[in-house]
Amino acid sequence: PSYPTIWPRLVAATVQSEEIQLVGRITNLRDQSVSNGRLAGALRFSPTANLIWLVRERSFDRKVVALNLALEQYSDEAMQRASFSQLGPSLPEGIELTAASIDIWVASSIQLGNLAVGNDFSYHHFLQPNQYLPGSKTFSPYELEHVLDRRERWEEVIVLGYPKLLARQPELRSAHVDFADMSGVFRDVEETVYLDNCCHLNGRGAALLVQAIIDYIGEARANGASVKPPRANSSLAGILAQ
Repeated sequence: PSYPTIWPRLVAATVQSEEIQLVGRITNLRDQSVSNGRLAGALRFSPTANLIWLVRERSFDRKVVALNLALEQYSDEAMQRASFSQLGPSLPEGIELTAASIDIWVASSIQLGNLAVGNDFSYHHFLQPNQYLPGSKTFSPYELEHVLDRRERWEEVIVLGYPKLLARQPELRSAHVDFADMSGVFRDVEETVYLDNCCHLNGRGAALLVQAIIDYIGEARANGASVKPPRANSSLAGILAQ
């Protein structure tokens, strides 16, 4: 668990053409989405233009989700053929994967905090939202259909792991890490914010999360201390989108 997620790709002898093609198609769709958004911004007062933007954006989202699933399946198959140099040593007997991963998570955050203090920059640690955390969001029809996949292990990992992450919050704060739980930031948001069945956000979701983080840091600095992070206000997304 101490190896970076993309480590197998970094040390692989070659990158397969199928993987390059999938990544290229995803990148191309995201570029088209950006261009589509710019055009819609220029014509934002036109109901027809906004409708066309919405239809195209949802089409982009569906295609990206499908390609991400294909890329994930390809990566899983490649991992089954990976060598020791790609995977590293197995965990010692008696060490549980989730516990080991969380220990690394805590230690890494504390070390980043120490680095920030030693080099005079600000460090804030935010626990990101995830759709599989019970009660964290009221899902849109699109999300109910596309972003909740019971066949994957994401739900099991999140339900098991997130409470254990939050249980380490006192340890982080005692080490002077400004830790804030953003896992419930979408609790009052009913619109679509998730892009795929893992945890990735669409443009609206990213805008809401970024604004919540900005509000948290701004209020903490104004008060001279950390404060409870706010929930996202869906009206902010419209402002940011413009």
